[in-house]
Amino acid sequence: MGKDEHEIQVQHFSLLKSKYHANKYKNSSPLSFLYLILRRVDFGISITDIEFQYLEANQLFETIKLIKLELNLEQYKKTEFKALKNELLVLKEKYKVPKNIEFSLLHPLLFKLDTENILTDSEIRLLEDNCLKETVAIASNLTEFAKLKIKYHATKYEDFFRDTPLFFILKKLDLTEKLSTEESDWLSNNGFLETLEIYFEQEKKREAEARFAKLKDKYQATKYPDKSISSPLFSILEKLETETILEQSELDWLEENKLTETFSVAEKQKQKRDDIAEKQKQKREFTKLKKKYKVTEFEDSLPDSNLYKILQKVEQVEGLTEVDIDWLKLHGLTEIIKVAEEKYLEKDWMRLQDKYVATVGELKFDPFYNILSKLDKGERLEKLMVTQLKTENLLTPGSKITTTYYWIEASFFEKEFKRTKDKWLIPKISSYWRKANLSLKALEITSKSKVNLEKLKDNDLKSRILVTRGAAFRDVRQLNEAKNLALQAHEIDSKSHHPCTLLGAICFGLGEYQYGDYWFEEARKRGADTKDIYQEIKRLVKDTRNKKKRKEIIEYLLKKDKRKYAWAKKYL
Repeated sequence: MGKDEHEIQVQHFSLLKSKYHANKYKNSSPLSFLYLILRRVDFGISITDIEFQYLEANQLFETIKLIKLELNLEQYKKTEFKALKNELLVLKEKYKVPKNIEFSLLHPLLFKLDTENILTDSEIRLLEDNCLKETVAIASNLTEFAKLKIKYHATKYEDFFRDTPLFFILKKLDLTEKLSTEESDWLSNNGFLETLEIYFEQEKKREAEARFAKLKDKYQATKYPDKSISSPLFSILEKLETETILEQSELDWLEENKLTETFSVAEKQKQKRDDIAEKQKQKREFTKLKKKYKVTEFEDSLPDSNLYKILQKVEQVEGLTEVDIDWLKLHGLTEIIKVAEEKYLEKDWMRLQDKYVATVGELKFDPFYNILSKLDKGERLEKLMVTQLKTENLLTPGSKITTTYYWIEASFFEKEFKRTKDKWLIPKISSYWRKANLSLKALEITSKSKVNLEKLKDNDLKSRILVTRGAAFRDVRQLNEAKNLALQAHEIDSKSHHPCTLLGAICFGLGEYQYGDYWFEEARKRGADTKDIYQEIKRLVKDTRNKKKRKEIIEYLLKKDKRKYAWAKKYL
């Protein structure tokens, strides 16, 4: 043995002693029995009892343990090697790999595919490079299966392989296809409750979409393309189906999307609901009215009943027609007639007072209801009625009662004039129109088209017409024309006080106050009542609209007699 070889053996022996924990064995000669034992163990050769006895004799107990462990591992390696070969064969068969196909990464790839159910793109390409098309297809299915299990909450059941019903069920779920009863039962029986819940949600959505399609067809909305149940149209159609009132925004949406037929259906439904609600409301109101007017024995409770319409009129204080009264009499409900009359009279009395009297409640019902009713209907009053108005001081100039009364009188006597052609009616008609505050109509009745004064022979009548026409011109502020007519009247009948009184008022209106006093004095000389002249001056001050003019008149009067005309100060 050469020196170098001996050195190598010494080093090898030293390494083996270190490996098998035998460093306390001091002999380092390659000729040592221990070196032989350790070499045999290191090559996987079983040692004999003699060798174990030698180790025990040298108290190498730890070495004995390691050797026994090594021997066991060697046995395990042999067994495991066979197992790996068998495992590969099984994986090849499982993943459709021909037995003759061998490459270094085949086993790891198949093992990863079997345990993790997913390969990378580069690993798939490696399988494709080795023409393993079936294996690639299986890998693709497994990848899809793994993703589906995550998506449909089936990951906790790793033992379900792709050829189990689960894979096909998950694929159907992914395509939103309907499951058979057996398939849904299989999910339930195998504990896939979350997956089953997802399926139920799909079913609900599918049913909702089917319902949406039917509703679109039913309510003529098929031209709207969106099939999604999240569309506003779906909730609108469901409301229509349940006859729920649509919001204005929903009606606007239908119009904006030009779903006119659907909008029309919604409108009809709304009208129908409104009609039903109105009928129910009317029925409740009818019941209350029957109770209020003590006719509960009347069985008919429908809103289209004649009694309901009549009771509504009574409640709203509308006058009953002859047909209504006859119907009530026919059904023995005469008390309703009395109530209706009382309520109507009360309401009408309030209306008449409000229309003709400044303060409601000042007048007595009797006799003034009949008086005001006749005035309101445009009917002439009897003499007693006129007296009653004057007694209560209700025929004051300019009041509503006064103007209405004289309008009726003027209208009546105009008809009489047309019928009789009696010219003595003209001054009366003109006077009445003036008292009705319709001086233009007074001018019309006294115009040349109605009476030609030049052809009139009776000076008294001519003077009267000239005075009333002049007064009408004064009313409309045409004072010069009024003065001219009044002077003509005085010239024709110089003994009458009427032209003089009119001239006094006109002169005051023109600012000719001294002439006014002159003509008022002439009127007194001819029989005019001093009180009437005084009232004329009062009315003149009150009716002068121009403030400057009114002030001028008042100052003139106060200067003339401060005490007598003290009342005029309030018009300053």
